[in-house]
Amino acid sequence: MAATERLFFALLPPPAIQAELGRLAAWCERRCGGRAVVPENIHLTLLFLGELAPGQVEAVCRAPAGLRVAPFEVRLERIEYWPRPRLYCAVPLQPLAAAAALAAALQQAVRDVVAVPARPFSAHVTLLRRPRRLQELPMPPIAWTATGFCLMSARRVDGELHYVPVESWACA
Repeated sequence: MAATERLFFALLPPPAIQAELGRLAAWCERRCGGRAVVPENIHLTLLFLGELAPGQVEAVCRAPAGLRVAPFEVRLERIEYWPRPRLYCAVPLQPLAAAAALAAALQQAVRDVVAVPARPFSAHVTLLRRPRRLQELPMPPIAWTATGFCLMSARRVDGELHYVPVESWACA
């Protein structure tokens, strides 16, 4: 594992939905400037873990083994601007209770391996970073059924950020 890797649990949309969200991100970029998230990096973060030692990564990979999660719908219906990190994000109109429960279960599962700061779960998919112009951006609803979740690694390769699955688990 490279020293610059950061790990997190995430939901990955199916490729067609990633592509659709990627087109939406590019559309946002044309209207607001900034940097659109590339389609292959689009995900919904469940739990950010940060940088881990190799032994911790192995333990984190074992931690979700006993979790039982039924497939659930992820529905994103509006775009919000988040000023503190300077992001445009696709978000649901209603809380995603099943995703929040999974995030809480993952935090509990890794509690003996890594100290994760307690922060409220906020379901979102980042579309655009550091916009130069702010404006209200509409979006059509985009939905998919989450049938699994992944442990992802954020890696910089030649200055470009890539999110790479390390391990995955199916919903049952």
